[in-house]
Amino acid sequence: MTIPGIPDPAIPVGSWIVVTGVTGFIGSHVADQALAAGYHVRGIVRDVEKAAWVDRYFESKYGPGRVELVEVADMAARHAFHQAVIGATGFIHVAHDMTFSTDTKVAVSRAVRAVINALEASASSPWRAIHRESFYFQ
Repeated sequence: MTIPGIPDPAIPVGSWIVVTGVTGFIGSHVADQALAAGYHVRGIVRDVEKAAWVDRYFESKYGPGRVELVEVADMAARHAFHQAVIGATGFIHVAHDMTFSTDTKVAVSRAVRAVINALEASASSPWRAIHRESFYFQ
């Protein structure tokens, strides 16, 4: 399968893509588009049991084995995403910290920590090390 307008994507079609916030409005649409384009999606959720509907929905739409859910209870926890990126070739971070803290120092620092965790996990991915040239513009 090819992606319209992208004859040779940097991330090979059929690869696993990690998507945070897969139960939310934006994350579910991102996952849907990735699946429609021929990718597999590893959805990050806070609770796998509560998020089982996502797996059922996408399985009914795209068939079995295309989606798996990984529980990450706290995106701000050190190395939160390191297990999730194993075997994945892409990472799309759209989730937001849902602790609803009214203290901006807490809310912003947790959001920043989650982004840093996503970047560190992506940078540690063996696929990225093997295909480093794909991440630089010529």
